[in-house]
Amino acid sequence: MVPVPHLRKLITLVNHPNIKTPGVWDTINQDLEARRKQPPLYHFAFSQLILEGDQHIWDGKKNDMAKADQAIPTKEEVQEQVLLQQHPARFGAYIGKVVAAGLSSCCR
Repeated sequence: MVPVPHLRKLITLVNHPNIKTPGVWDTINQDLEARRKQPPLYHFAFSQLILEGDQHIWDGKKNDMAKADQAIPTKEEVQEQVLLQQHPARFGAYIGKVVAAGLSSCCR
């Protein structure tokens, strides 16, 4: 099976033989530039999710991780974290209840 990005590159080369196709680093630079333009709260939320993911991956117990667990946070996950940061009373209270329920059931 041929990966989709490779097919996209081949189609571009066939349709536009004289065009300079962007390399991997061009794509990464475009993604970084888009992320740099985000507000500080977005950066904070993204960083928090990255750190939480790293703690999950590098817990010293697992050797084999699914690719989904190794991915960077999605836009939706970051947006959810931003909302949590903007409205901690509303969302934090809900999370606090969930955590309290989990603690009360495990600590009886």
